[in-house]
Amino acid sequence: MNAERLEELATLVNRRFPNISARLPSGTQILHVRSREEGPRFVVWRPNPGAYVWYSDPGHGKHLGTTADQAANEIARTLDLTTQ
Repeated sequence: MNAERLEELATLVNRRFPNISARLPSGTQILHVRSREEGPRFVVWRPNPGAYVWYSDPGHGKHLGTTADQAANEIARTLDLTTQ
């Protein structure tokens, strides 16, 4: 279930933000997020409280949202990206 949520987020981020790469390496449950200016940063899904969270500094443990859409928008804000 965690991997499915992270795959959904990766697809959404990659589609919306061409300056960012989000990938879920095979066999892991940690989404790798990288931009031209920053990276890598990591995102995980926490079933309790049911939210995407940063799994790296800065911001380790900070909630990104409960939906892939919310998390994608927060990732973009954090990395100062805009939709293309």
